[in-house]
Amino acid sequence: MKKLISILLLTGMMTGLLVSCANEKPDTTTPVVNNTVSTTDDLPDNLDFGGQEIKIICADEEITMLSFVADEENEDLVSQKIYERNQAIEQRLNVDIEIVETTDHASVASTAQLVIQSGGDDYDIVGGYQYFSVGLAVGGYLYNLKGQEINDIGYLNFEKPYWSSQFMNNIALDGAAYWATGDVSLRYTSGMYCTFVNTEIFNKLFPEENIYDIARNGEWTLDKLSQMSSKAYDDLNGTQEEDDGDQFGFISGAYDLMDGLAVGCGVTFSQMYDGEITVTLGNSTALSFADKLKDLCQLPSTRVVSVTEQDWCPTNFAAGNALFLVDKLMTAEYNFREMENYAIIPAPKLDSNQPTYLTTLHDGITILGIPSSLTPDVLPGICATMEAMASGSYNNVTPAYYESALKVKYTRDEVAGEMIDLIRENVTTDFAFAYSHSVNDIAWYFRNNYKGGSTQLKRNVNSNKQVWAGSIETIVTGLRDAA
Repeated sequence: MKKLISILLLTGMMTGLLVSCANEKPDTTTPVVNNTVSTTDDLPDNLDFGGQEIKIICADEEITMLSFVADEENEDLVSQKIYERNQAIEQRLNVDIEIVETTDHASVASTAQLVIQSGGDDYDIVGGYQYFSVGLAVGGYLYNLKGQEINDIGYLNFEKPYWSSQFMNNIALDGAAYWATGDVSLRYTSGMYCTFVNTEIFNKLFPEENIYDIARNGEWTLDKLSQMSSKAYDDLNGTQEEDDGDQFGFISGAYDLMDGLAVGCGVTFSQMYDGEITVTLGNSTALSFADKLKDLCQLPSTRVVSVTEQDWCPTNFAAGNALFLVDKLMTAEYNFREMENYAIIPAPKLDSNQPTYLTTLHDGITILGIPSSLTPDVLPGICATMEAMASGSYNNVTPAYYESALKVKYTRDEVAGEMIDLIRENVTTDFAFAYSHSVNDIAWYFRNNYKGGSTQLKRNVNSNKQVWAGSIETIVTGLRDAA
C-alpha cells in the first residue's frame, strides 16, 4: 500500500496524541507546511449519468451509514466532509446518492439476497458487514468487480491507494473479487488494530527507552510487550491481589481483540496456492504465537476479561490503569477523548524475524458489492460513483476522521506519520478469516483458547481440520459455480 501519510499530511495529525508525553518532541520552531498532494481518480471528465439514483443498503449503525451519506447541517467535521464529498460527486457525475434501506448487521446480506433473487433493482450497492455478508458472493448474488463486464467499463481502479488491494486480493478466488473496501468505509479507516501505549506509565518505567524508536526499528514484538508489561503491575489499592483497582501491564479481552493480536503476529488461518486453499492454523507461527500468548496471559501484570465485560478494557486504559492495550483505532474515538498521555503504534510482531508489521481489520468492516440482478446499463454510473466516493474519502474524509476521532491537530510531526504508515501499509486478511462465519468461526479460535498454548492448539486442529477444510471447499465450490 502506498504511503498515505505523505499524501494526506497525516505526518502531523497525531501530534497531540503521539507526542504529548513521549520522549521525542517535534521541532516547534519549524512552521507548518501544507504540501498536500491529492490522489485523484482516473474518471473521465464530463461524465453525466442523467440524475441516476445510486441506492444503497447498509447496517443501521451511525459510523456505517456515515460512510455513505451525511446531513447538510452538521457541525461534526467528518459529517461535513462526507456531505461535501457527496455534493461534489453528485454535481460531477449527475447522480443522486441515497441510502434506501438499513437493517441490523446480520440482516444486510439476507435482505439484499431476497431482492436479488427476485431480480429486483432496489439496491445498487450493498454495504455489507463483513462477518455476516461476505458469503453473499457464494450464491452468485454479486457482480465480479474484476470481471469482464466491470473491466470493460473501466471506472474502478483497484490499484489506487484508496482501495485496500491486499485485503481484496486475499479474499478473491481465481481472480474473481466480489467485494471492495478501503477508505470509502469509515469502518475500514477506524477498524484497524493497533497498540495503545500509556506514555506516562511507559516513560516512568522505561526512561531510557523511546516507544517510537522501538516501533520504527521493527523491535515492537510480542516478547517486547510481555517483557515491558511484566514490570508494570502495581497493587494500587493495596489489596495484595490482582483486581480492578490495580495498574496492569497488558489488558485484553476474550473477544475480537485477540483477532487483532494474532494476525499482527503473523497468524494465518488459511493460505491459497495454485487455486487451492488449505488450513494453516496449527503451523509453526500459530503454535509459537499460542505459547507466547499463554505465557503473556499468565503474567500477574496481565488482565484478560470475558466478552461480557467488553467495556472494561477501554474504560480502564482511559483511566490510566494499564500500560498496553491492543484494540481498534475507533476505540480512541469513543473512549479516549479526555485522555492525553497515550501513543499509538502498530500491533506487535511475533518476533524480530517477522519482516513487517501486519494489521488486520475488525471483522465488521463495511464491504461494498454490486447486486448481480442489476442490468448492465446502470453499471457505469454505479462504478463511477464508487470510485469517486473512494478517492474523495481518501483525500478529505480520512484525514478529517483522524483529526476528529483522535482529537489532534495539523502540525508537522514525522514520527506521527511513520506510526500511521506502519499501521496502514500492511493491512491484511486471509480467505478463511474473511469467511470465518461459514468456517465454524475459525478466526475466533484465540478468543476462546488464549490460555491453551500450542498443546491445545494441536489437539483442536487435529479435531477440527477436516471440518474446516470441508467448509472451505463448500465456499470454493459455490464461488466457482457462481463465476
